[in-house]
Amino acid sequence: MFKQYGCSECERLWDEYKTAARNAYLLDSKVEIASQEQNLDAILRLQPDIHNIFERRRELRKQILAYDAGSHGQANSANG
Repeated sequence: MFKQYGCSECERLWDEYKTAARNAYLLDSKVEIASQEQNLDAILRLQPDIHNIFERRRELRKQILAYDAGSHGQANSANG
């Protein structure tokens, strides 16, 4: 699962993954603050967003692996 420089699809997938990872970190930070403040309402409001962003990140990870194995894996095995 390595980024292939010069491949526009790799760039797009990795950029989306970076954005999802950054958003997951920011949401996790908000939950941590709400937890420290014992703000159950805020935690409950954030739960759907947390679920969605972690699912998005997981899906992107699968897409990256599939694209890498399909597009770059064939080229790499032909060269190896």
